[in-house]
Amino acid sequence: EVWRRTHRLGGWLMVGAGVALVVMGFAGVHELAFALVIGVAVLVPVIYSFFAYRAVEGFKPPPEH
Repeated sequence: EVWRRTHRLGGWLMVGAGVALVVMGFAGVHELAFALVIGVAVLVPVIYSFFAYRAVEGFKPPPEH
């Protein structure tokens, strides 16, 4: 479930970032803006997956031996 949710979000972000990068390329935007768009498209799914995992699986302490 976490994989599905994360990849669904990541897919939309990557498509959006791709469109934004094409538009930014034609507009002559500064290189740092490209890095920001790519960084957001990469980092948001990573952070989201942590919270999705916590929502689906909950926080469970490690088992005691």
